[in-house]
Amino acid sequence: MKIAIVGAGPAGCSAAFFCKYFDKDNEHDVYLFERLERKKWEKYHFICGEAVNEELFKEIRPIKPLVKNRINKIKECYPHDIELTFKVRGYILDRPTLLKEIIEKFQELGGNFKISNISKIKLKENKIKIKLNSKVIEFDYLIAADGANSKIRKLLNIRDPLKIVANMFFADNEVIENDTLIFYYDEVYREMYKWVFPNNDRMKLGYPVYKDRKFSPKCEYLSKGSRVIAYGGIDKIVKDRILFVGDAAGQANALTKGGIRSAMIAGKMAAESVIKNDPYYYEKKWEKSPYIAPIYLEALNITKNMSNDELVEHIKPFTNLHFEKSCDKLKFIIRTLLFYRKYLKLYKAYEMCDKWGW
Repeated sequence: MKIAIVGAGPAGCSAAFFCKYFDKDNEHDVYLFERLERKKWEKYHFICGEAVNEELFKEIRPIKPLVKNRINKIKECYPHDIELTFKVRGYILDRPTLLKEIIEKFQELGGNFKISNISKIKLKENKIKIKLNSKVIEFDYLIAADGANSKIRKLLNIRDPLKIVANMFFADNEVIENDTLIFYYDEVYREMYKWVFPNNDRMKLGYPVYKDRKFSPKCEYLSKGSRVIAYGGIDKIVKDRILFVGDAAGQANALTKGGIRSAMIAGKMAAESVIKNDPYYYEKKWEKSPYIAPIYLEALNITKNMSNDELVEHIKPFTNLHFEKSCDKLKFIIRTLLFYRKYLKLYKAYEMCDKWGW
C-alpha cells in the first residue's frame, strides 16, 4: 500500500510517524510531502504559542516533548482588574525542532520525506493520482494536513472551516513568570483574547486580527508573524480514501483556538485508520473524541458577544476560590446552581477545555 501525507506540521508529522510506527512488517510505502523549504518552514512553525497540556505526550507515545518551559499556572485577566489563577501542568514546546525530530524518526522507520508542491488530485476507482511538481504519482491513501487554507480541500470543493487570523510578536520577557500562561479577555477581542506566553527567557504575545481594529504590543519586539487558525470542523473529514487532519480539517479548539494537541491526536487516529485499511475508522473515532464536542462552538458563540460587564459577571463564581479545598468546591457548586444557572453550559465547556482544549 502506498500512502501520501501532505503537510509537515503537527498533524502531518504525527500521521507520517504513526503510519510507519503501526506498519510493524514494513509493508507500506509512506511519503511525507512539504511545500516549504527548510528556513521558511522553520519560520512558519515558530509563529505559534507552542503551549500544550502535558497529557498530549501520554496520548502520542513514543513521541516525546522538546520543552522550552514547563507550565504550572494559567492566569486569566478580565476587565475591572479581575484576575483568576489556576494550577495546570503543561509545556511550551520547541515546535520546529520537535517536528524535525519526528520527521527524522519517521525516516529511520523507512518513511520518505520530500519537498514538493501538489498541483492536481484525481480520484479514480480506489486510487488517488497526485501531481507533484511535474510528476504524477499514484497512491492508495492521502492524508491531507496542508493547513488552514488547504489546497487539497479546495481541489475537492470541500467547504472551508471557520477561520481567524492571529498576529504573534516575539519579544524580550518583561512581564511574566517563565511557568505562567496569561490570557486577557475583553469585549474588543470578540471571539479571541490577547495571550502572553513565556518562550525560554523571552516571550510571545498574540492578538486576533480584525479589519476594523488593530492590536499591537506596547513593548519593542524582535519579530512578528501571522497565521490562520481553522476551527469548527468541516462537513466530512473523510472523502473516499482522503483523510483531512489538523487545520485542513478545522480541528483547533473553537473556544481556546489551541490546535497542536488535537492535530497530533487526529494524525495518529488517521494513521491507525489507514494502516487498518478502513478510512472511516478515523471518522468514527474522531467524532466520539472529546476534541470535537459541539459544546466548544456553542460556548464560543455565547462569549464572543459578551460585553465587558457580562464577562466579569459570568466569572464571579470563580473568584476567591481555591479548588483544592473541598469546601470551596461545594461553595462553587451551590453558587452556580443558585445564581448562575444560565452559564452552566459555559462552565462545562471551560472544564472540558482545561482537560482537552490545549
